Amino acid sequence: IFSELYSAYYNTVAAIISGIIDGEHSEKELQKIVSERAFGESLLTIMPSLKNEKWQLVHSDMTTSLEHKPTMPLTSLQKQWLKAISLDPRVKLFDVEFPNLDDVEPLFTPEDYYVYDKYSDGDPFEDEEYIRQFKVILEAIRNDSQIKFEMVNRNGKTMYIRCHPLRLEYSEKDDKFRLITAGWHAISTINLVKMRNCVHYTGPKDLDHFERDQKQDILTVKDISVTVDGVQLLDKVYFSVGKNDKIAFVGENELAQTALFKVLMGELEPDEGSYKWGTTITTSYFPLDNSAFFNDCDLNLLDWLAQYTADNAEENTESFKRAFLGRMLFSGDDVFKPVKVLSGGEKVRCMLSRMMLFGSNVLVLDQPTNHLDLESITAVNNGLIDFKGVVLFSSHDHEFVQTVANRIMEFENGKLIDKMGTYEDYIEFRRAQNAG
Repeated sequence: IFSELYSAYYNTVAAIISGIIDGEHSEKELQKIVSERAFGESLLTIMPSLKNEKWQLVHSDMTTSLEHKPTMPLTSLQKQWLKAISLDPRVKLFDVEFPNLDDVEPLFTPEDYYVYDKYSDGDPFEDEEYIRQFKVILEAIRNDSQIKFEMVNRNGKTMYIRCHPLRLEYSEKDDKFRLITAGWHAISTINLVKMRNCVHYTGPKDLDHFERDQKQDILTVKDISVTVDGVQLLDKVYFSVGKNDKIAFVGENELAQTALFKVLMGELEPDEGSYKWGTTITTSYFPLDNSAFFNDCDLNLLDWLAQYTADNAEENTESFKRAFLGRMLFSGDDVFKPVKVLSGGEKVRCMLSRMMLFGSNVLVLDQPTNHLDLESITAVNNGLIDFKGVVLFSSHDHEFVQTVANRIMEFENGKLIDKMGTYEDYIEFRRAQNAG
């Protein structure tokens, strides 16, 4: 209570002095500060105390001798807390600047508490080499630059890695820092303690896969024709895909949409024509029929996802796989559910989790919103909006298409209609076209 009262009075006086330094000289303006920041009776005490011999901070002409705005001093309790925090070896890694606390006793020390459910093999936060590498990584994150380092994989092979560090994450339970990286497909999460000889990378900077894509066409489709069971689904379809395209395939001819996706994924041979992906393109495919991924499978969710993780220890930890499943709303004991008993919507969410593992720069999704509830659709919707790469997709969900797509394609009698813009722009275009 004392602290709250003390702070209220101090902050009120500090605001008055700051107002005077900023040029607010009228008594009415200063009284307004008191009424807003202090208590009802403060009008009777604060202003008189400022002017008379008690505080002598405000002159009769409503000026002050102070040249700088006052700042809130730290209380003894706050200093003790900061002292305790400053002694934490994890905090020391970040080179935080603290005020002079030499004569302050810490509020607590590591001997005063115990963390249960915590591994005993945490990172060596006070090891000189660990500290050096940590500072290299931290500087690279702050400067948006690259690092290179060595790491031994579980097969005993030394890997030489260059990557772009994005952020550091700390696990309270494991007592470890992890580095989240971009630019190297085989690793996305790395335990710092496993890194060796980490240094700044100062050589030529290669473009990352999203930047490289901006220099070329992502995909070129030339005169693709497909006939299935005597019905021509695609008739000399021609188009190219550029950077930042998020293309929705709409309309009633869903067979044509699926046929195109299968052709592009190498699952269906066209009658004629060709297509070519850019040289740096990596794709992830969400097929309309996912039964082949689940039929006769006795694995649980975690083990099912493990089939698609990279061959390194980091991606085969339970926490890593839980994180990807969690993005698709699987939590707790859900991850131990056998995949053969999953509902249609749960299988869709599994497939989407699988896609996220690959880190591809092009996504091809054939009706990803089928079987999903509203919460799941929203999660997928937000993910595709934020995705930096290219998306080719089909969906029955109007809002989903409207918020994700910036280009619309429709097959009519095998021919392609291709329009830039949102789905509602396209509907208006078709309405005008039919009216004409």
